[in-house]
Amino acid sequence: MDEKTNRIKNKSEERFIIGYVWIYGLIVALILLFVDGFKIVLPVSFLLGVFTNLLGFTLTIKCVDKIQANKNLNPKAEFIKCNAKKMIIYALVLAIAGYSFSKRENETIYLNIFATFAGLFSVKMMIYFKEFIIDKIFTKKDDKKINDGNEEKIVNDEKQVNDLKMIEDKRKELKRLQEELNVLEESLKKGDSDNSDN
Repeated sequence: MDEKTNRIKNKSEERFIIGYVWIYGLIVALILLFVDGFKIVLPVSFLLGVFTNLLGFTLTIKCVDKIQANKNLNPKAEFIKCNAKKMIIYALVLAIAGYSFSKRENETIYLNIFATFAGLFSVKMMIYFKEFIIDKIFTKKDDKKINDGNEEKIVNDEKQVNDLKMIEDKRKELKRLQEELNVLEESLKKGDSDNSDN
């Protein structure tokens, strides 16, 4: 797969993740609304965490796109800047939620820091949900289509050929590295035997 096709595939996966997070956030917020007796504190706090996490996720996406578009950038420095921005945003949101939570006796509307903190894990949960549930379901459906003899088999055969080529390349790379390791071990043994002779 070339780089442009890979970037398009990643963008569609990112959009799916963002869509899953929105759906997840709204469902959990509605559940919290019913569980908490129609008080808006928990749902609003949770949604604040979800929105903050989505902001961090989109910052990461933009950082990766920027690095892929401009090969002259130092990826390590860009990721450090991106993560610093995310941590500052998370710290501000949690500080505001914590301050509001500490003043909850005097206020009618406040933020629950625990619900906000839980919302900060929404993107990670949806990535795992997509990886371990959604992708497994679609993989099983794709396997069934192949077994039924549909045209999908040709596409999957090409993918398998590409995967096999990639595996073979990795094996060659591993064999080369193993040979280099053997040469290094032999030179170390030679060095040790020379030192013991002296």
